[in-house]
Amino acid sequence: MEIKEALALIYKSVSPVLEENGFEPVYPLGVRKSEIPIEEQADKLLISFQGGKGAVRIAYKGERMVLLCTDINASEATDEDYKQASLSLFDPSTADDKDIRYIGNEFSDTVRQKIWEKRSWHCENKASHARF
Repeated sequence: MEIKEALALIYKSVSPVLEENGFEPVYPLGVRKSEIPIEEQADKLLISFQGGKGAVRIAYKGERMVLLCTDINASEATDEDYKQASLSLFDPSTADDKDIRYIGNEFSDTVRQKIWEKRSWHCENKASHARF
């Protein structure tokens, strides 16, 4: 499975949960709203969401799919502001639909948990700042 195809499927799984909680996708320059908002950086791929409660990223780098979050507005947040909320190992050469559904469900459940535990978005966890 191609990594961009996997990210698109994860995006389709997680975005409804984020959108119903006030987060909207961030479309990188040159990406139309009809496309999956994948941002390509030097060694990673990102899908970003922003909302009044902070920001969320789905990131892929080095066979790891990570859900990152911050309480800071996406336009003001730096990479160091994002904290790891969930991590799944992901090998695109062996991944199948079951793996994608698992990651999508895990990320969606994590978002719900972070919102409902505090009755508001609060991106705090035991993990240190993401070095992703």
